[in-house]
Amino acid sequence: MDSPSKEALRQAFLDYEARIIPSWDVRLRGNSDPNVVDHAWVERVRLGGDLGNSSEALEVRFDPRLNVIIGGRGAGKSTIVAALRQLYGRLDLLPPGIQREAQVFVEGVFRSADLSACHRIAISRETGTAQWSAQSGSQMRHGNGALATTFPMSIFSQKELFERTAQDHQDRFAASRHLFTLVDSALEAESGFTGTFQQTLEAAQTACLTSVAERLNAEVRLSRRPGIEARIRELQQQVSAFGDAESQSRRRQSEEILREQANLASSTRRLTDTVHQLEESLLRHLEAGSAPHSPATSDVSSYYEELNRIRDELERDLRQRIADSLQEVEAARKRQQSEDWAVKVESAERSIISFQEYMNELGIDPTTYLSLTESLNGSIEELRSLDEISRGLDDLRQAEARAWSRLRQIYENRSGRRKKLLNEVEQRSGSLRFKVNHFGNSSGWVREVRELLGIRADGFVEDIPALAEWIWETSQEVQSQRLKVWRECVLSGTFEPIKKEVACRVNWWSKLVKLDTGQRIRLAMLYPDDVVHMYFLRDGGNATCDGDWQSVTTSSPGQRSAAMLSFVLHHGVEPLVLDQPEDDLDTAWISQLIVPEIRKSRWVRQVIVVTHNANIPVNADAERVIVVENDGDSIRVKSSKAGGESEAGDLVQHAGSIEVTRVRRDIQDILEGGTEAFMARERRYNNELSVYRAALRG
Repeated sequence: MDSPSKEALRQAFLDYEARIIPSWDVRLRGNSDPNVVDHAWVERVRLGGDLGNSSEALEVRFDPRLNVIIGGRGAGKSTIVAALRQLYGRLDLLPPGIQREAQVFVEGVFRSADLSACHRIAISRETGTAQWSAQSGSQMRHGNGALATTFPMSIFSQKELFERTAQDHQDRFAASRHLFTLVDSALEAESGFTGTFQQTLEAAQTACLTSVAERLNAEVRLSRRPGIEARIRELQQQVSAFGDAESQSRRRQSEEILREQANLASSTRRLTDTVHQLEESLLRHLEAGSAPHSPATSDVSSYYEELNRIRDELERDLRQRIADSLQEVEAARKRQQSEDWAVKVESAERSIISFQEYMNELGIDPTTYLSLTESLNGSIEELRSLDEISRGLDDLRQAEARAWSRLRQIYENRSGRRKKLLNEVEQRSGSLRFKVNHFGNSSGWVREVRELLGIRADGFVEDIPALAEWIWETSQEVQSQRLKVWRECVLSGTFEPIKKEVACRVNWWSKLVKLDTGQRIRLAMLYPDDVVHMYFLRDGGNATCDGDWQSVTTSSPGQRSAAMLSFVLHHGVEPLVLDQPEDDLDTAWISQLIVPEIRKSRWVRQVIVVTHNANIPVNADAERVIVVENDGDSIRVKSSKAGGESEAGDLVQHAGSIEVTRVRRDIQDILEGGTEAFMARERRYNNELSVYRAALRG
């Protein structure tokens, strides 16, 4: 009840299914008190600042369940919806045409406005606030700062629902893309995080890009091995041409010793650097694993102390072991410089100097010799580096395979979550059916390829779609095989295997061959989105008969709107706002579709409906009907004196349930055309009503 009264009791018994709940009702399993709300809901919204269509601020309070906003044309109903969208919604998720209209409205009405709202978080029932201005956008207070608002809310107008199922000759999968926008928003609302998929995807793409680039770079370097080996043989022959056999032998021995000394010194430095890096990394991880010094309760203090003791002992042991290792490495370096090996190195250096002096005596330019020697040593060192790369090539390939698998798995996980949600909607509604084609949006893939490669809309207009059709528009098994071939061709830059299958022009293949490594990897990483087809059950149809299901995209405007309304009402638990959902719908559909679903939905979510149809506030039995009006200067919640215009009294807002007399009269005046018009229709229907009443009496 809005408040205890005889009229409230009368309304309760008139519509007992909405008002009266037995203690064994399944809706009370989670909480035995039907007036306690655990779902998220908005308590109030305030439109302040300098509004473009009102000289005064407007504040509207809501009930946690069903709210209906009514008023004449221009009363400000859509302004309230627009304010909620700025505070809790996202314009960027709207279809393009509606997005532009919304932006124009915001620019004209909210340019200098200050919008705010108070909401309750699900389960905890904690209170939160959101504020919006054109400069800051929507923000929630958090401690001493502010963060972007993350409180979820779904907001739909009838026009938006229709647009999301409309055909687009420029994009044959536009309806699928718009529907997945709603599905993904619902999944984000469930998880409580925004942009999770995109962030995870970007991280996987970065890892994939790095892994593939490392493998390709390694293979490119290894491909130079035959040339390096040939260069070494050539340099060895040139160096051997200097001096006699005996001096050449001494020189080669000395150079080998010096090369080994250089390798030894390099290994010593690398080990020292590795120990320092290990120390830094270990201590950083140990610090991250520290137990809190101020636990929430004293009961666990001893356990935290034990964990910290273990960590401290480990840190002490590690620091000591690292210090010992550094001392041992330094001692090894000193031995390298003082023992027999150091004598050999010094002797080799003198031998090289002596050989250079010998060449001077013979009139041979030592600069040429040194240059050849440096080239030879460098080539030998590079060959050793290639040996290391060759030994690690299998590891690089395995890392790349894991990166590709991880990238695909992210798409598979999203597809699985989407299908789960759509299956739930199917089961709840009984009148909707969905078919999902995995990676089926080839048109979207074509757009992404054009963007990635910087190709104009009139470039390769037949080539890219032909390639997309070959890869993606086929069975799952064939698709996987072709995707593998496509990826191998892109990464290698050799497209002969595909040229035989796809009729593309020569200049298209030439363009792909000329791509740099980064572009080729990014091109190979592109996956198209899934495609979803939504079907609805025709009136009187049999759900088990495939012929009774019709595609939403080929149905009438009313059928599209009805199907989309059924969809949005059957998924999600976040607050739901519907702006004039009855447009394009027959009154029978409103009574048979919208009203029953709203009656059920309000038990798991807050519903706010803007309407001109009396069936929604009356037959859905709204907990709160809010009457708004425009006095020519301001929009406001309608109010009147508590005792009537002729008596003194405080102003009381026209907001409440149907048992509130002033609210009930407003419903009659605004939605029914007034009491006289309602009675005139009843007199015209008298015969049918009499028969109906007699039938009810049995």
